[in-house]
Amino acid sequence: MTPRARRRDGYHHGDLAAEVRRHALALVARRGRPDFTLRELATAAGVAHSAVYAHYANKEALVAALAVEGLDTLNQRQAQAIAPLPDDALIRLHAMGLAYVEFGRRQPGHYRLVFMRDAGEHEDAAVGEARRRAAGLMLEVIRAGQAAGRVRAGDAERIAALLWATAHGLAMLAITGQVRDLPGAAADFERTVDEALRAVLDALRA
Repeated sequence: MTPRARRRDGYHHGDLAAEVRRHALALVARRGRPDFTLRELATAAGVAHSAVYAHYANKEALVAALAVEGLDTLNQRQAQAIAPLPDDALIRLHAMGLAYVEFGRRQPGHYRLVFMRDAGEHEDAAVGEARRRAAGLMLEVIRAGQAAGRVRAGDAERIAALLWATAHGLAMLAITGQVRDLPGAAADFERTVDEALRAVLDALRA
């Protein structure tokens, strides 16, 4: 059986959707934007163009599915990061920040789709709901920390935005390679991430 035939069999067994997503994410990570076409992905997967439409009605549906997948993965990674930790909001928020940056570094395709879209761009309802789920965990930890007297009083969403801005900036330095322009940070990026997160959390301490 030829590789192409095997790939067609994979499609019939439900593997094509995952293969198309892998190719799409690789292109986004490399190009920085979802400027692929479904025809291009079908060619990469070794199937007829029409086969891709059996899984995704159009490019927008695929992009939305990838964004939801990315957000839910991020949410899961952050939940796993804090699960074994003591019930201390500052410790948990630090772990969530580390998990966020690591997600961006390891899954740049997902990250670019989720956090680097154009302002004002229409967002699928399912993506918006996944975004709220991902944000909800951090808000929950912040509010618990405020109730326990560990996190300063104030708008929890504003505090979450400060933490997100810090983690997002760090992730972007890594994803774009711009960290190389900052020798002091690039020499030990993990330490840079740790210290930056601790600095902002110290400012948010009650």
